[in-house]
Amino acid sequence: MQIDETLNAVEVENSGHTDKSISRYPSNSNSFTKGLGAGRAKLPKITLKKFYGDPISFTPFWDSFRRAVDDNPGLSDVDKFNDLRNLLEGSAAGAIRGLPLTAENIGATKGILKKRFGQPQIIINAHTEGLVKAAEVTVDNDLKRLCLLYDRIEAHVRALQALGVHCESYGKLLVLLLLEKVPPNMRLIISKAIDQHEWDLDVLLKAFDSEIESRELCAPIGTNRSDSFTQGETTLKSNK
Repeated sequence: MQIDETLNAVEVENSGHTDKSISRYPSNSNSFTKGLGAGRAKLPKITLKKFYGDPISFTPFWDSFRRAVDDNPGLSDVDKFNDLRNLLEGSAAGAIRGLPLTAENIGATKGILKKRFGQPQIIINAHTEGLVKAAEVTVDNDLKRLCLLYDRIEAHVRALQALGVHCESYGKLLVLLLLEKVPPNMRLIISKAIDQHEWDLDVLLKAFDSEIESRELCAPIGTNRSDSFTQGETTLKSNK
């Protein structure tokens, strides 16, 4: 499961380790970068995204941390704990607050984070909540928000499928929920496009996608799905 994130480059400072360098970031930065120091072949630096406590982001965050830090035989447990702690913000940082920076506590820290944010049911609940709380679109010609709504619904559905939760188990409920999130005129268009008595989520999403594609073909140049998703992300972040 991969989630796209915005990465910020910040000033690099030597960490004191002989085989690597770690850039230290201000508390409001979203990432830090790891790279190889002198004496090694020059390789691209790996920028790790910080984790703020959203269960949806936990698996990609943890996979990146494990590959770049936890599986690195050149790092001591104290180094790993320090790097992990520097990557945590918000509720994630609060979950391990008070644990001293010692080699013995790296195992406890990983256990706390996995239990608090990485359990499959917790991640499933977060995706389900994301479906329920997807922003309603009230203006029929608001193509950007319609694209954003579709992309969000599709992303959550794919993530749930990857977790073993298939739309057959919740799709009929989501059909009604999704229809309430689109403007009345679009509901009518979608209903006319579905030629069957019982609707399922796959059929509804295909009709929704087809209608959006038709509108994109008629939209001004520069209005496309990727632009709408990026703008929607920016708007949501600015409102936090």
